[in-house]
Amino acid sequence: MLTGCAEQQAQQAWQAQQAMVAAAGQQFKADSDACTTTFSEKDSDAIARAKCINNAEEKEIRFVGSPDLHNLRMAKRIELAEKQAAHKITRAELMLQLSHVWGYVDYEDGFDRMTQINFCHRYNWANLTSASLEKDCGSRPSLRAGGAS
Repeated sequence: MLTGCAEQQAQQAWQAQQAMVAAAGQQFKADSDACTTTFSEKDSDAIARAKCINNAEEKEIRFVGSPDLHNLRMAKRIELAEKQAAHKITRAELMLQLSHVWGYVDYEDGFDRMTQINFCHRYNWANLTSASLEKDCGSRPSLRAGGAS
């Protein structure tokens, strides 16, 4: 267990790291927003928009716990943009194939250290059927203002 000065230094280092991660996330949002403003959703802009967003994401990649997932997502973004530019898929189909949930969980581990786990889940809309949804997720509760029912 850390005591005194070492504990304070560890906490300061963790806070500094969290500040850098937050700043990188804000910069990615600003850069990717600029990409979507600069390049339209038209098929003719698909590749340029994808490259621009990938450039923004590359700046953030050193702060994430799963760089391989980011690299795969960037490659998939280009692949789908090329299909959109060739009129093989629509913009809506591209967006469905890139649907992800990204997140993180902060917790205190068994050594009393703050730890963060990043996760990513890609929805496989291309192979989604009502039967596979029921198999994977079971019956979903409906959500109301008062919570789950």
